[in-house]
Amino acid sequence: MTLVSFTTSPAVQMAADAAELMTEEQRVAFAMQLILSITAPSCSQHLLRVSVQARATADQIERTRQIARAVSAHHV
Repeated sequence: MTLVSFTTSPAVQMAADAAELMTEEQRVAFAMQLILSITAPSCSQHLLRVSVQARATADQIERTRQIARAVSAHHV
């Protein structure tokens, strides 16, 4: 997993490497665990950005699935 330069501490890189070995479902579960463990007020804006990015990613996945379904139905 390629990380932005500011996040490349050895511990973060090790976690990213481990995440590469997980299924997508496992990575989502792990992300949820990480998010739920964050309590520092200084992280609230970062968590909001994560929320926005997660929503955008979910929307894109859903659009892609709908397009694939429509194309598949068209070729039947």
